[in-house]
Amino acid sequence: MRVIRFVYFLLVFTFFSLSLFSQQLTKIPQAAQDSFASKYPGAQNAKWESELIYLTVNFEWEGDKIYAEYTSKGMWRLSRKNWSYEKLPATVTDGFKKSKYADWPVSEVKIVSTPKDPELYRLTIEKNDIDKKNLFYNSEGRLIRESITW
Repeated sequence: MRVIRFVYFLLVFTFFSLSLFSQQLTKIPQAAQDSFASKYPGAQNAKWESELIYLTVNFEWEGDKIYAEYTSKGMWRLSRKNWSYEKLPATVTDGFKKSKYADWPVSEVKIVSTPKDPELYRLTIEKNDIDKKNLFYNSEGRLIRESITW
């Protein structure tokens, strides 16, 4: 009897979870859309998705492909755009070359913007399949923080 109740509860929970998730995916709050339009006027090909905690949008703006996150209340959380190592400011490449990670290959570069840090350069480095890190540099070439990635 307990097994039947548990299975029933599991099915009901799954059904309601899926219906809630599908509702979140279909409606993007107007506050988020307005905030996005204000921050990125003229953005094109915006594709919104709703995650459990925040909203994401992939779009094109001023010739760049950008990813941004917003809260359901329309507060901008962060933006990322693809970049290349060759286009980094000399201060950032010098900072990286002087770091203890200088011999690690750079696999990806992005410009990350947040309300706290308007422009950080994120270098994803990989020593091997296990040792991977994100290094965040400011425009002066100072390493602000690092994090493990997978």
